[in-house]
Amino acid sequence: MLDKLNQLKQFLKSSESEIVLFSGVILISLISFAAGRLTTPSPLKQPITISDQQAFVIENSVFKDSTPDETAQELGQQNKGKFVASKNSSKYHLSDCPGALRIAEHNKIWFSSKEEAESVGYKPASNCPGL
Repeated sequence: MLDKLNQLKQFLKSSESEIVLFSGVILISLISFAAGRLTTPSPLKQPITISDQQAFVIENSVFKDSTPDETAQELGQQNKGKFVASKNSSKYHLSDCPGALRIAEHNKIWFSSKEEAESVGYKPASNCPGL
């Protein structure tokens, strides 16, 4: 065992310059590859455009299994106003706020502006981003 260890030491000493050269070439190759990857411009991303907005909304919505009349009625109810409050609360929300989505449809009160909601006593919800 000791003999094999001595043979390995001798091989490493006699091949030291080749080992250093080989290691240097590998390291330079890896660094060059990484530098090339980092400096490559990312591909340009094209913006997404929706040409038929109504069809997109209906096909990718929760109303997918509804009849066209039911869908139109539901979409109309969603667009009643920008702000919504509950009959059982004193806070108003943006219509797409998570708090607004939890209000039952029959309890929703719609407002077109913050001023309108505040004029009847509602206050902005603290958990609604954007208010």
